[in-house]
Amino acid sequence: MNRIPGPRDLTGSIEFKYDLTFPQDRRFREGRCCQLVLGIHETNSVAWIIPQALIERLTISVDIDGGDPTEGSFDFGSDGIYYAPGEAGAPNPFPLPTVPT
Repeated sequence: MNRIPGPRDLTGSIEFKYDLTFPQDRRFREGRCCQLVLGIHETNSVAWIIPQALIERLTISVDIDGGDPTEGSFDFGSDGIYYAPGEAGAPNPFPLPTVPT
């Protein structure tokens, strides 16, 4: 996948546990753009906002016995606008979901 050259460049990777009851997990696809809002659950604060993140590589692990996906990871990149914690001009993202403890 190629990203358009831009004045800023950001890359990263995210690991996740696969939840078959959460339909958004099925939307991860290589080559798909998505908005990433990375936050800190302990403080429910936003850390990074990436409006156009391109999923460049997706890996899914499956349970050999049952065949269901169990966890995954994806590498992403953004060549356009992104916002660091506290950066001016950052949009107000949707509220972060609370995670049960």
